[in-house]
Amino acid sequence: MSWSSRSSLTADSSSCVEQVGKLGSGTPNDDEFTYSYTWTLEDTVLPGRYSGTVQNDGNLTKTYSFTVRALKVSSSIEDSKLVVTVSKVRPSPPVITVSLTPDLGQEPEVNVLGTRSAASHNADGLTNSYTWTSKENVRPGRHGITVNNGKNLELKPFHDVLALLTLKTDFGIYGEGTKLLCTFSYNSVTDNGVKWFFDEEEIVGGNDYVLDSGGDTFTLTIKNMKHSNLGDYMCKYGTQTATYTLNDDVMQATLGMANTHGILGGETKLLCTMKAGSVGDGVIQWKKDGNTITDNDKYDMTIVDEDSSMLTITKTVKDDLAEYSCVSVDQTASYTLSNTDVEALVIEEDTDKDHKLVITMSEVKPGKPTVVVILDGLQTEIEGVLSEATPNADPFTDSYTWTSTHKAVPGSYRYTVGNGGHMSSGEKPYSIRAILTLVGTYGILDGETTLECMLEYGTVGESVTVEWEGGLTNEDHDISSAQGDTFTLTITDTQPRHIVEHSCTYGGQMAKYRLTNDKIQALQWEPIVDEGTFKVVIYKIRPDNPTVVVTSSAGSITGSLHDRVDNDDGLTTSYIWSPNVDTFPGTYECSVDNGQNLSEKRPFDLPATLTLVGSHGALLGKTTLMCTLRTGSVNDGTQVVWERAGVPLNDGEMYTILPAEGDTFTLTIKNTQPADLKEYTCKYDSQSATYSLMNTVIQALEVSDSVSVDNVLTITVHKVKPYPPTVQVMINNQPQAGTLSNGALNGDGFTYFYTWTLEEKVVPATYSYKVTNGEDLSVTDQVVIPASLTLFGSYGLFGKETTLRGTFEAGTVSDNSVTWSTPFLNNLSGDGNFEVSEADGEEFTLKIKNTQPSDLLEYTCEYRQQKATYALTHTVMQALLWDITHSGSTLIITLSSVKPSPGTVKVKIQGENVMGTLSDPTINNDGFTKSQTWTSSANAKPGTYDCNVTNGNALTEIRSYTVPATLKLNGTHGVLGGKTRLICTVEYGTVTTNGGSVKWLKNGAEIQNGGDYEMLGPYGEQFILIILDTQPTHFVDYTCRYKEQTSKYTLMHTVIQALLLSTEVNATSLSITIHKIKPPSPILFVKLDNMNVSGDISNGVLNEDGFTHSYTWVSSGNLFPGTYDYTASNGQDLTETGTVNIPECDVTHYGIDCENECECNMENTVDCDSVDGSCTCKTGWDGRLCQSDVNEYESNQITIKLKISIDLAIDDKKLDAKSKLENIFTDFYSSRVTGFREVIIHAIRPGSVYVVHTVVKSNTETARSDLSTALRDLFDGTSQLYYDGELAVVEEVTLTTNDGVNTQTVQLAPEVDLCSVFTSLKSCDEGYECYVSEVGARCRLKSQNDNTDLIIGLSVGIPLLLIALFLAVLCASYQKRLNRRREHVRNTPHYEPRAEGVKTIPVKLDADENSNGSFGVEDYPFGNTAHYGDMRRVTHWPSRDRVFNPHNNFRIQRPRLYKDEGSTHFYFIFHENLLAWQISVLPNQGDKGEDKFSCDGEIVFIARVSFHNHRETHTGV
Repeated sequence: MSWSSRSSLTADSSSCVEQVGKLGSGTPNDDEFTYSYTWTLEDTVLPGRYSGTVQNDGNLTKTYSFTVRALKVSSSIEDSKLVVTVSKVRPSPPVITVSLTPDLGQEPEVNVLGTRSAASHNADGLTNSYTWTSKENVRPGRHGITVNNGKNLELKPFHDVLALLTLKTDFGIYGEGTKLLCTFSYNSVTDNGVKWFFDEEEIVGGNDYVLDSGGDTFTLTIKNMKHSNLGDYMCKYGTQTATYTLNDDVMQATLGMANTHGILGGETKLLCTMKAGSVGDGVIQWKKDGNTITDNDKYDMTIVDEDSSMLTITKTVKDDLAEYSCVSVDQTASYTLSNTDVEALVIEEDTDKDHKLVITMSEVKPGKPTVVVILDGLQTEIEGVLSEATPNADPFTDSYTWTSTHKAVPGSYRYTVGNGGHMSSGEKPYSIRAILTLVGTYGILDGETTLECMLEYGTVGESVTVEWEGGLTNEDHDISSAQGDTFTLTITDTQPRHIVEHSCTYGGQMAKYRLTNDKIQALQWEPIVDEGTFKVVIYKIRPDNPTVVVTSSAGSITGSLHDRVDNDDGLTTSYIWSPNVDTFPGTYECSVDNGQNLSEKRPFDLPATLTLVGSHGALLGKTTLMCTLRTGSVNDGTQVVWERAGVPLNDGEMYTILPAEGDTFTLTIKNTQPADLKEYTCKYDSQSATYSLMNTVIQALEVSDSVSVDNVLTITVHKVKPYPPTVQVMINNQPQAGTLSNGALNGDGFTYFYTWTLEEKVVPATYSYKVTNGEDLSVTDQVVIPASLTLFGSYGLFGKETTLRGTFEAGTVSDNSVTWSTPFLNNLSGDGNFEVSEADGEEFTLKIKNTQPSDLLEYTCEYRQQKATYALTHTVMQALLWDITHSGSTLIITLSSVKPSPGTVKVKIQGENVMGTLSDPTINNDGFTKSQTWTSSANAKPGTYDCNVTNGNALTEIRSYTVPATLKLNGTHGVLGGKTRLICTVEYGTVTTNGGSVKWLKNGAEIQNGGDYEMLGPYGEQFILIILDTQPTHFVDYTCRYKEQTSKYTLMHTVIQALLLSTEVNATSLSITIHKIKPPSPILFVKLDNMNVSGDISNGVLNEDGFTHSYTWVSSGNLFPGTYDYTASNGQDLTETGTVNIPECDVTHYGIDCENECECNMENTVDCDSVDGSCTCKTGWDGRLCQSDVNEYESNQITIKLKISIDLAIDDKKLDAKSKLENIFTDFYSSRVTGFREVIIHAIRPGSVYVVHTVVKSNTETARSDLSTALRDLFDGTSQLYYDGELAVVEEVTLTTNDGVNTQTVQLAPEVDLCSVFTSLKSCDEGYECYVSEVGARCRLKSQNDNTDLIIGLSVGIPLLLIALFLAVLCASYQKRLNRRREHVRNTPHYEPRAEGVKTIPVKLDADENSNGSFGVEDYPFGNTAHYGDMRRVTHWPSRDRVFNPHNNFRIQRPRLYKDEGSTHFYFIFHENLLAWQISVLPNQGDKGEDKFSCDGEIVFIARVSFHNHRETHTGV
């Protein structure tokens, strides 16, 4: 007995390994001549596919196989996470789910989320291992675990987690807070009644501990962790308790700052604390950035106690900011010294700048510094300002600057600086010597400038003088004596030459000061009065920012600066300031400021003035001058003296002179003329004033009106100033629109001329108007307009009435004695085309009843002395003349006369819009009206239409129109030899339930329902006549009649289509004859299993009917058995589809109609090709007819089926595809298989392409090993095939072997190992087993066991008579079983006897109507491989339909074409050791009763799998 197993992990790991076992002692059975044995595997059984062979000492052998799957699960808590370990699983990956039942089942389950690891291959080479880890920390409660191996193994362990007490983090830290976390069963905590214990003593919150809670979790915080805090802790809630031992193992050594800070440039201390007792010899080693530190001037290391050490960095610099670590025997702690741990204070400079004390701090950390400065002798703090921080490049310190607020006097100072943290500079001294500065902020150009020299505090004695130098003379300076420690120098008349460097000297003390331009200011100005006004002249000012303020008794005077000039001194600027308003005689005050420190105020007087009264004089009107004297100067009745150009003026005809009113006298020019534009003077006492009267102050307005003969009102503005004028015209207070012309300059040189024109023609009425010059002058007047004649309304109507209206002056009409006339008729009252109305108020009307272009004349209406005319022209006319009709089923509306255009058309039927198209307008002969046509877009169904037509302006007309019944062809065509439908549509809404049916007539004779005709309806308003078999005799007139409605239609061949065809199969081709087609545009497709079949079509021939054609299509290339689908179309609406079946032949015939008999020796033949009769020989036979015996030890034939994704057209099948594939496979096998002979291609199935071929090779172990490896490499892609330069992807590999007795089929899959392929070609000899070596699969001698001698002894000891008896009984039993099997075959429902001497292959289906086509092979007698073709039909999925036809069991399998979606494939079938497999896997088609499972998210269905050999059948799912 021997056993082997194979792994299904991956294709690469496939192997076949002999399993060692022990065979027990034999036990006699009840039959008294057989024995029973037990064989036990010595090693632990491993997952995989096991196959076993049992052989007696004779010739009987039996093979068994079974599959062992694996699933081993355990769980644990690691790092507060639940970990599920699947240590063995096959197949994989497993499906793992975990749910938490809190508090041991008292609350609902909660899903626990987790992450599954990648697969790890176990050492057994068969199984994988996985781990699943919860994402969150585990909570107390029962965790239900479900693990499934993806097949039929499932384990459901559970893991209980009680209350947990753990460190909140992974470790505690000495000297810091350490937290313990206690978690109770989920949702079991209802209050805060938890108790904590340390070494069995209860803990309460206080200085050393903090107690906290949240939900089911409680926290104990040890504030300052020490060695004394190590011990046993317990938390207790109700009956739940949890303990935790806090020991040195979970503590960490610490390293940190010993003080609150280090000092840049000073000491920084680090303190290291180790675990208790971890400093074995009391030595702690220090390192900086991993490098050992030794005691030196830089570092000082001191032992604090047995577990602590301190490192002191004596002079800390930036390079000392690094990572430090302390190391003992088994402990290490580290600390990174950063800029946040150190402070800094570096004073870079102390100096005096611009006579102020300045202290610069270049490095300060951590905050804003403090600065205290004291002057010796005064003992008071000096005020100062600290700048904002400036970040340094280091980049953690800042720099600052402190500056004294006031000038620093010479003397000795002391200051102290702090860094805002813990550092201080200590008290530092600073001295300031003599200082020379400007007194105040400025000097005055042309005035005084003072310099002040300060000496060291307390150094000047009495009667001491200082020496001065710097461009000074005795005439322009004054030197004062000492005032304490200070001397002054005053420059009395500062000039640009004094802007130099000055110095003062006293003893050994000396100070210098440079007087610069920016320290000098200037202000020189005066007011100047001229011609009744004044201005302020600023001669010198510095800086250049003057302000001028002028006030009088009446208030402030506004003005502006102008005429800026830079002066020659290079320092100052000059300006002029002038008032912006009129000024009056009187006293004023002026103030000027230089914008900084200089300001000056002065008063001045303005004398008498002579000015124009108001803003203007009036040309041809009054102009008044006003003479104003100084306030209060007129004290009696004395008159002022007036002169014009030196000539005195008197009160009289031209002038009016008035006496004084206060201080003012007036002169009025009564009628101002251009000659009055002169200079005028007023004199009073010693005061006088002059004024020049010019045209710039004169206004003018002269207006007239007129009405032209064409009734246009014009208002003329002859003179206007200023301009343009404004004109308002009104009728009864209603404004009237008009147009103002452009102005024209008059001859006087300063006035303008305008005209205003009324936009509308005047009507009889009174027009009031007002004209102004835009300022102070205006003129009002009115214009009266007499009778008028106008068009009534806005337009007249061609072809209809047009009305004229005569309007007369209000109140003048008292009777109807109006007269109407034209140039051709003196009185229109007697003309029939005209109608004259009676008076209506002041109006009479004339109606032109039917207006034509000949009526476009001038009309006159006359009433007593009033008369008016009107010219009627086409410009005021409109037109809308239209008509409606229909042509066939088209509705047409003709707009014959439209003005204006284009018109609009809206059509409705039963409230629904009817769509249509309106043509572009076309001008008519009259030259001013146009015509258009509207056509409905869709067929107009019978009924009443509502039409709305407008001229696109004011004219609208609505009409109704009725379309009568229609008769027409239904659709676009009839069908010759088929149905033709005529549809009769009557008026919409006329069909009623009692109205009866329609009557149909053919050439005037009534048609009856039946025979050639079928009558349907009504359907709404429609009735249908169907000609069932349309022939040329039906091409006549048809009439439908409903009540009083009738309609006629002539059926002709022009509306008929035709498509009549037949098929025929002959010895060489398939032909399709199209007997009649119309139109003559045939389209024909022929396919075999969805692959196009090429062919040729003849030219069309006109048939005798005169309107149809005929064609013939003949296939090209070989014909193959199968179902041909064809589709024919006439290129328009007719299509016909059908099939032509070319049957398969039985095993003894081939060719068209199976008329050729196969010449093969059928006893030695596997298959006779149904197309060309070629023979496929059984193993051991060769030759064209399989007539030659071949030594099976010299050669062996293997039949192989490969499914390959390539593009193979049907016409390539027998042309060159076979030779191409023979070359491809020959090249492949000859380079891979030792002893390769040839490749024989049996079948090529395009579509889902399978290619069946036989490999002939030597029957050596090396050849079988090479072939096994070659096929395995093809399947997994290691080796590749190319067809016409394109990669042919191998999708399926199946091999079949036949040793003359048994047939075995193996389909390669990832779980099929190399030994399975190798042994399917030929099993290893007895006592040998398959194994995989570096060169491939081989047979080797099995290892012997300890029972060999026992077995040999027993074999010799059995009597020969017992052996003979056993053999006789066995033969009888075998014969009886064989007879029963034959009887079973005859009783099978698909059994059909064949000719005498020919063995049959019954087929029994393992399927029912709900199996979705799945089937298996149940009973299969083997021994004659001549019927392999039937087995192939059973096991080949695309040919499953052949199984359901029992009469086809013995016909030769024809080639089939299959097309998988997205690719084309070859099919290969292998023959050897006949063994039938059928596996059907269906895609998701709904639940049909099969078991289902999920694979990569897609639901698939597994049908039955049947395995059969000559002894037994196994069926499973």
